[in-house]
Amino acid sequence: MGKLIFLCVGALLLWTSAAAGVIALPEVVDLKWVNEALARANSLTILEGLPHPFEGKVREAEIKRVPTFQIGGEELYVRPLEISADDHRKLVDLFATKQVFVPPPVRGLPAKFCGGFHADYAICWEKDGDTLCYTLICFGCGEMRLVQGDVVVTANMTPEGRGTLARILRPYRQERPPFHLPKAGDVQPALPPPPKIEYKP
Repeated sequence: MGKLIFLCVGALLLWTSAAAGVIALPEVVDLKWVNEALARANSLTILEGLPHPFEGKVREAEIKRVPTFQIGGEELYVRPLEISADDHRKLVDLFATKQVFVPPPVRGLPAKFCGGFHADYAICWEKDGDTLCYTLICFGCGEMRLVQGDVVVTANMTPEGRGTLARILRPYRQERPPFHLPKAGDVQPALPPPPKIEYKP
């Protein structure tokens, strides 16, 4: 009896909402603007992300060593990567399939225990020299951050998209030093030697 009452109430609410002209919220984020920007782009620039925040001292040293800038909350090297014409074409063809990422739920992506999003690479999509949007790529958590102005949306990459991007981009490494796993000595500076005390009777 309880289930029947619940179903009747649910049906009544749906009918009332429809009669009042209330539109249900979509289940996933509308990323039409991303696909439109990618379709309009006639050039792209590949950028390299800084070392992971886990690599504290190495990352800090890189920020001091060379020019960097932020997009979507991620730190990137200013100097773009030089990629081959063949890999450039592969990237354009890959994104043209619209099978690289999945629109995320409106409520957001579930938490992942991978250390958080970190941009390994970023692609700046351009039209006649004007920036249309950025796609930031994190291979560690398999996510892509889509950025246009102040709009930032994080979506999961498809297995195919993630794998293809990794094969194309990972061979390119220009500024970022090899991965450095922090050690205890990196966190705490070495203590100075104890003062030498001379005893005179």
